[in-house]
Amino acid sequence: MEEAKATFTKNVTEKLSTTPEAKISQSRYVNVGESFGAYIKKSGYITLTLAIIMIAIYIAYAFR
Repeated sequence: MEEAKATFTKNVTEKLSTTPEAKISQSRYVNVGESFGAYIKKSGYITLTLAIIMIAIYIAYAFR
């Protein structure tokens, strides 16, 4: 994985350096971890479930 990141960075830098007016610098690198991804996934499932339940309740109330 690290090798792929390094290769990508190298390729992008080489492509952009062919433009004379381009100034390239990497100020920082941020990687989103697995725990954050799992949190977002869990939160999405809970939100989707609650939305479906609330829609079902609204439909049941509207067509009573």
